[in-house]
Amino acid sequence: GTSENNIWACGNYGTLYHKINSWVKVPYDKKLNLGPICTLPDGRVFVVSKFSDYPRTADTILQYFSKYDYNGWKILDSCRLVNGSDGYKIGYKFGDMALWGASENELYSSGDAFYEYNGLEWIGMGGIGPYKSFIRDIKGSSRNNVYIVADHGNIQHYDGNSWSTIRGFDTYIVNF
Repeated sequence: GTSENNIWACGNYGTLYHKINSWVKVPYDKKLNLGPICTLPDGRVFVVSKFSDYPRTADTILQYFSKYDYNGWKILDSCRLVNGSDGYKIGYKFGDMALWGASENELYSSGDAFYEYNGLEWIGMGGIGPYKSFIRDIKGSSRNNVYIVADHGNIQHYDGNSWSTIRGFDTYIVNF
């Protein structure tokens, strides 16, 4: 959220709550599992959601990227994920583990890799680490001060020009 009186929370089966002085349940499609969710400083809200298409094909998941701007929810992008030969899902256009942003033109998501949304499309920024490492979370204060944490003790910092590794945790087998 943007303040103690503007907080969003979400979960499975279309569970979505918005706090403006008190918590209110917001209607959403119950077929979708929601999250992560991110509120920008200007009040716009973005969410990633998934629809598991198990009745037809057990290996397929539809993933959506949506925006709320006080006129309602609008799907901005989607992708179809399928099982790859290594057992991991392939077909991601944006991440499904974390969202963070300073503005609609500087929005980031993570999961199998790191992605940047420029207001029109997602751009894959690649993964991190010498082996398959999921990027679990993103936090920052501006485009020039972004942190990501990943599997295997991997912590990275972006200063607006380049990424650097925060040492000291990468020798541990820990997932942040």
